[in-house]
Amino acid sequence: MKTAQRMQRIGQWLFLFMWIPFLCIFLGNIGEIFGSAGVRIAQDVNRYIPGLLGTSGEELSILSQVSLVLTLVMAVLAMLLTFGSLGFSSAANSRVRAQGKEASATITHLASTGTRVNNNPMVHFTLEVKPADGSPAFFAETEQLVDIVNLPRLQKGSSVRVRYDPNSQEVAIDPSEL
Repeated sequence: MKTAQRMQRIGQWLFLFMWIPFLCIFLGNIGEIFGSAGVRIAQDVNRYIPGLLGTSGEELSILSQVSLVLTLVMAVLAMLLTFGSLGFSSAANSRVRAQGKEASATITHLASTGTRVNNNPMVHFTLEVKPADGSPAFFAETEQLVDIVNLPRLQKGSSVRVRYDPNSQEVAIDPSEL
């Protein structure tokens, strides 16, 4: 679960910073965009770093070429990490559901993540897990898609059946509860 959240966070940061090289694509063609004033600026800069800025529209400048590649790489990585985190989270929940130990849990906090699939919200749960084998209770977090019809009964203080991994303390809510 933490890995999926980390993947999603990195994807969001990449998406945010991707706009810097995107703007540099246009900055690299300053001579074409701003006419004679842009050409003068490009020529002044090109005295120090030849070819960095474009003075005509015949070919992309070095800055534009590098920025274009960087923008594309960052965009692809951002999408892979963001959407891959959903699959990674789902796989982790499936593994815990299949191999985890049973327990009951009390919902101590829940919040919408802002993600919806088929109009069903992805909900972030904080749970106090009480293992059935008498092990000490612990707090855990999980994110799960919840059928919108079942959302009213999954409130703070509600009790739910869960499965958990005793080693990592990853938790998955029983699908019949969702």
